Amino acid sequence: MSAPALEMDTLFDQLPTAYLVLSRDLVVLTANAALLRLTGRSLGELVGRPLFELFPPAPDRLEADGTNPLQTSFERVRDTGRAERLSVVHYDLPDASGALRRRYWSLVNAPVLDPGGRCVLLAQCVEDVTDYVLDRAAREGVEPPATGPAEVTTSRRSVEAVEADLVRRAEELRGALEAERTASRRLAGFAGAVLQLALADTVDDLVDKVLASGLAALAAEGGALALRDDARGVVRLTTSGYPGAAQRTVELPLDADVPAARAARTGELVVLGDRAAGLAWSPHMAELYATSGQEAWIALPLRVGDRVLGSIAASWAQPRTFGPEETGLLVAFAAQCAQALERLEVRLAEQQVATLVRQMSETLQRSLLTEPQQPEDLRIVVRYRPAAEQVQVGGDWYDAFRTRDGSTSLVVGDVAGHDRDAAALMGQVRNLLRGVAYTLPGPPSSVLGVVDAAMRDLEVGALATALLAKLEPVEEAGDDAAGGVSVLRWANAGHLPPLVLGADGAVRLLDDDPDLLLGLDPDSPRTDRRHVLHPGSTVLLYTDGLVERRGRSLDDGLAWLAAAAARLADLDPEDLCDALLAEVAGTAEDDIALLALSARPAGPARADATSAPGRSSVVVAFSERFAPDAAVLRTVRRLVTHHLELRGMGERALEGAIAVSELAANAVLHARTEFEVRVLDLPDGVRVEVHDGSSTMPLPGPLGAEAMSGRGLQLLEQATDRWGVDPRPGDGKTVWFEMRAQESALPDDDEASPTADQLVEMWARHDDPASERPGAPHRVLLRDVPVRELLAAKLHMEDLVRELKLVLIDERRMVRAEHVDPHVVHLARRLDAAVDEFSDGRLQLRSQAMLASAAGYERATLELSLLPEAASAAERYRDAVEEAEALGDTGELLAGGHELKRYSALRRWYLGEVISQLRGGVPSPGPGRSR
Repeated sequence: MSAPALEMDTLFDQLPTAYLVLSRDLVVLTANAALLRLTGRSLGELVGRPLFELFPPAPDRLEADGTNPLQTSFERVRDTGRAERLSVVHYDLPDASGALRRRYWSLVNAPVLDPGGRCVLLAQCVEDVTDYVLDRAAREGVEPPATGPAEVTTSRRSVEAVEADLVRRAEELRGALEAERTASRRLAGFAGAVLQLALADTVDDLVDKVLASGLAALAAEGGALALRDDARGVVRLTTSGYPGAAQRTVELPLDADVPAARAARTGELVVLGDRAAGLAWSPHMAELYATSGQEAWIALPLRVGDRVLGSIAASWAQPRTFGPEETGLLVAFAAQCAQALERLEVRLAEQQVATLVRQMSETLQRSLLTEPQQPEDLRIVVRYRPAAEQVQVGGDWYDAFRTRDGSTSLVVGDVAGHDRDAAALMGQVRNLLRGVAYTLPGPPSSVLGVVDAAMRDLEVGALATALLAKLEPVEEAGDDAAGGVSVLRWANAGHLPPLVLGADGAVRLLDDDPDLLLGLDPDSPRTDRRHVLHPGSTVLLYTDGLVERRGRSLDDGLAWLAAAAARLADLDPEDLCDALLAEVAGTAEDDIALLALSARPAGPARADATSAPGRSSVVVAFSERFAPDAAVLRTVRRLVTHHLELRGMGERALEGAIAVSELAANAVLHARTEFEVRVLDLPDGVRVEVHDGSSTMPLPGPLGAEAMSGRGLQLLEQATDRWGVDPRPGDGKTVWFEMRAQESALPDDDEASPTADQLVEMWARHDDPASERPGAPHRVLLRDVPVRELLAAKLHMEDLVRELKLVLIDERRMVRAEHVDPHVVHLARRLDAAVDEFSDGRLQLRSQAMLASAAGYERATLELSLLPEAASAAERYRDAVEEAEALGDTGELLAGGHELKRYSALRRWYLGEVISQLRGGVPSPGPGRSR
């Protein structure tokens, strides 16, 4: 017998249930140990003998025609190939003493088919149910089925009753087993879903995984994940799985009467097994039943401690009963979702803090990296590139400036560390070195010695590498400098060696052993080196971020730099620096400061190839991301205005503030994603960029749901010197504008960027806008608002606001001023200030009305979250608009007159509600429809 066959025999013999195998003519072929124990026979006694010779039927068990019902069952199974169950069969067997004992059996006769479907063997599964039958008879107070001929009829009735009971019990058992298997499958599905939650990297990713794997584990036909936004009093509801609908996200008021919003607001479990339960819970469910096609709902809060972060909801197309096991699994899954959501919120907050710290450090760092003053017959190009990793903000810097004796000094250095402390220390060392070099005549080695001593005496507490070079006239350098353009004299405090790229393309590292770092031993001797710059040659000074890589030696990095410089030798110094930085883009693990000193003719300035500035004189003053919330608009406007004033824009700072307000407001209203504001210092002005995630381009024409109005474009045209739109495929667009200052208004090069103190003050105010906005937000409810009429009123008001902003711009530029009524100018100033103060309320009102309109509501309850002082801002806004109404009758305003008065009742009502409720009043009924 082969090993597999032996294993099968062993398996068959060890089955706990009794089995008997027969030939087609009902001869015993084999039996397992369980059957031998039941019958008290040995395998040798059974094999090879006919079944009914071994176990002849009792006469009272035969049918009326004398046939054996058990034999008839076997023959039917053999001929049809279908199994049969005989729930209760009475057949007595002798016990160990030889006396017959009453026994009852439950039998299953089954065919064993060949590949062609023909029955080749018969198998019988035998279960002893004697104890069950006898116990049942005892409980019911009756005799068990008898075996005597006189009691055949009664016995058969008893057997049939037992049989029916066994069938019912078998069905119950099968149902229980199926329920257990279903629970096991669901539990396995939930386990997989929980694993997916742990892999989520973002909140959006978590939402996708919950709606995919979570709903699949539930076998739900629809579902939603609701996330609370308490600041705005809404839930962001992402739905999935409804018939005919793709996944979509909407915002609902937190007090909306839908299961997901209720669970998110109250932290309660909502269970609605059928339509009747749902309608009894809230009449508003009728609309949800009609639109979703779902009949059963359950919504579970996403709770972490005492906080409710949102809810998860699931629905089914048929009524459903939620048992305790299923509900328990759902509650456990919701708890896992809540923990995953909290984890991502904590990570996002940490990332935002890290990003803000990095941006602040980088901004401080860049504020110290001023544009170099260009010496005669030479050209200096500088670059600064932050590290690829966000946390890697370091102490790298470059500098180029003229000293008191008229010579040019060049510096590249690196303070140890990669955090804001390193950036702050870099500022101290850089300013100290600059001050000493400016005032102290002498070679670079003497300057570095004094700087080192000053760092010790002033307790700067930094370790830094630095290379200080000074450009000297050829005439003072001796005969060996003949034919040169200038002489570069330098001292090296532990820094990387300069690289010289000759006019012939030859590359040389000036790698004499460097002196000791700054901050270690001020008494350490320092030496000067020198190199003659010949026409066509370039010297590169750089920090270690350009050449150091994890897993590579410094020598390998320097060899790469030499080879790359030789390969790029034909490039202009500007392009050479850009090409070197491009080769390490994404792989640099540290900041990079790069300075190229070229003895090549400067040549004409390169023209910009695109709308984005590409000049080496462009410095990013600051770059910051903002949430799509009306509350940030004042912060954006303040930051940009502050910088424009620092850049000497004077009264034009207001025009820039108006322009950036327009761009930021459109990003908040229409993109509804985070947007980025960048301010770049140009040689002759400032460039402002607003990037958002919407790919819709601003077009002239009426204000639409996704486009800037024609008046908005006209405002940009009037307020700025140059503007444009740069599409970013797959990542929205950047709308930008540039403003030029008069030359007399521009600060000196060393003052072009904000000072460190100014930046710290600006960032501190940005970090804590609440310092200017005391008090907790109040909720304002505007009930039964006619949505389309409100939107029409708001759009008309936007045209009025833009028209008056254009009046301000013209008045400041003295353009067409003789044709403008001074009263209109006064009104424009009042309305501009009022719009700025009440910007939170205006943006919240308009965005909620747009959402309600998009959802198909004609009238809706809108909820605003405003600070108490917004009441006074709303009063000033209302008064200014009413003054504009009166002025509109004179024909001075294109957007005034009849159109403005058409919506006056609605406007007075909602502004009155804002003022009243912020001062303690209660919401009043909604307005009637104005005509």
